[in-house]
Amino acid sequence: MARIHSTVAIREKGLYTGHGLQRSVSRDSDLHNNESTDLGGLAVFHAYTILTLSRYGFTSLFRLSLICGLIAAAYAQGVRASQNTSPAVSNAAPLDLQVNAGYQFDDNVTRAGASPDQLSDQSLNLDLSKRLIFPLNANTRALLSFDLGGEKFRNFDGLSRFTAGVQGEWQYRSSAAFDAPTFALFGRVAAEQFQSALRDGYRYSVGVSVQQALTDRISLFGALSHNGRAADNSVFDNQDNAVRLNLDYQINAANTFYLGAEYRRGDSVTTTSPSSENASIATALVQNDDAYSGRQLTSYRFDGETVLTTLGYNLALNAQSSLDFSWRRIRTTPDLRENLISVPSRYTANQYLLVFLLRF
Repeated sequence: MARIHSTVAIREKGLYTGHGLQRSVSRDSDLHNNESTDLGGLAVFHAYTILTLSRYGFTSLFRLSLICGLIAAAYAQGVRASQNTSPAVSNAAPLDLQVNAGYQFDDNVTRAGASPDQLSDQSLNLDLSKRLIFPLNANTRALLSFDLGGEKFRNFDGLSRFTAGVQGEWQYRSSAAFDAPTFALFGRVAAEQFQSALRDGYRYSVGVSVQQALTDRISLFGALSHNGRAADNSVFDNQDNAVRLNLDYQINAANTFYLGAEYRRGDSVTTTSPSSENASIATALVQNDDAYSGRQLTSYRFDGETVLTTLGYNLALNAQSSLDFSWRRIRTTPDLRENLISVPSRYTANQYLLVFLLRF
């Protein structure tokens, strides 16, 4: 049973990697496969479901996510049953749709350096992705991916958002030999609509990647990328450059552990009580951030470096579904402090994620 990779993006405030989607696109299929189908009515249904994020509370969304998961599972089971009983469709290609439903706890959504500004929150995620594959020749192919998603926060609804994105990728593999690496060029753009009036806009990412099987159980993935974000307020206009490395170790058909590390240099955002020290090192700021209604917090953009580390475990339930558990630690250090003792030298955040993945 192959591991099904999550398409849930890293939900760090002011930082997007697209890591999950890129791995899902580039690692889950052989270069010589040819799968191409239409989105159909399920995507429309999912888009409507995501749009209800702004209308329902946290508990209601949890119930809604369960219903959507059950509908998707029932639909997939129906498709498999019809393929098993009808010779006419027994060789039909799968839809290659992936639905993710996830829960996340973040112990520092404000990305603040110290208490009491460090605020925690929980969120629910619901995502749908679709991949199209276009073989070009025996060694290269192009991929086009579409995704719709939403995230609903429990306490700070201004961080809740709807996203719609598209990613293109060109892959090259010299041969079908086991140890032949796959090289890729990729680009992604995604529109975002928040419950905050400051954050609406879009994100983009371009870069190169390589994936390599080291053994029949261990695989390696690396990427270099430039990432950007444009938002309604300049504090959330961010750019950075990143390098990342991921290692998968498949213990057996159902169990996979994975490690990830990423280094980023560029813009970051922290949200704290009004501070002249933070203002002195900020490249932009906005007072009374509406994502934290009633708290009178100020968001500051600054230059710095970020290190992200991930430890995860994936349990394959069957060929179409899996459960993914992960812990992600984020540490950001400002470039400038101007010898200000009261400005924290860095901030850290921890994210704990549980995701159910279903592909059909």
